[in-house]
Amino acid sequence: MKKTVILSISFLLLITVAACKKKSKSKARLEPFIISASFTGPQREYNAEGKLVKVLDYKNGKKHGYVTEYYDNGNKYKQFPYAYGVMDGVYKEYYREGQLFMEVPVEEGVFNGLMKKYHKNGQLQCELKYEYNKESLGLKEYDVNGKLITGYPEILIELKQLSLTEYQVTASLSKPWHKVEYYYGYTESDYLDNNMQPAHKEGTKSVFTVEVPPGSKPSGTVMARALTSYGNYLLLAKEI
Repeated sequence: MKKTVILSISFLLLITVAACKKKSKSKARLEPFIISASFTGPQREYNAEGKLVKVLDYKNGKKHGYVTEYYDNGNKYKQFPYAYGVMDGVYKEYYREGQLFMEVPVEEGVFNGLMKKYHKNGQLQCELKYEYNKESLGLKEYDVNGKLITGYPEILIELKQLSLTEYQVTASLSKPWHKVEYYYGYTESDYLDNNMQPAHKEGTKSVFTVEVPPGSKPSGTVMARALTSYGNYLLLAKEI
């Protein structure tokens, strides 16, 4: 009986050890795990299957160089540029097959400059300026053969006087469009800045009221932010 108990305990210990080994192998891991203040070099992150998912470059304990994420096929997915702990440089994204998809200057962690996207064949897909993460007017898109896409909609404005000091403003697009946001405010900027506030939307139109001095008409700017078929945001503007 005593021998049977010892054998049973030994068998259970073997199962427990094997399970612990299997569990430890299935964990994601970092190499090195701890980053010291003087560490310079890459830190690698692996998933539960042991595949490389991320490489972080360090200099003197701070991110410096690139933080690179990878697809499960080993190709680059995203590259975040860093300079002594601050995201700064050119951010890049790639297609799963390895081609460059997007590049945009980054300053202190936000888009700031000319963003470019590319088709899988290498042709330019779009150009759009950013000012501290704010999209600008003037989106340019190109088809897979490099031809400039035209025929974007325009903003249409209708005014209806409700009283001596109040007008109803109705904004719409000149052609059917999906996923449109409207904004209203006073700005001289080509960007969707903080002076522009979201406007009330009814279906595909924006309908809102504006108070004016007696005998005056509304003024200001209406902006529309519309998603294109390529997944880019087209920013439009119209003075009232």
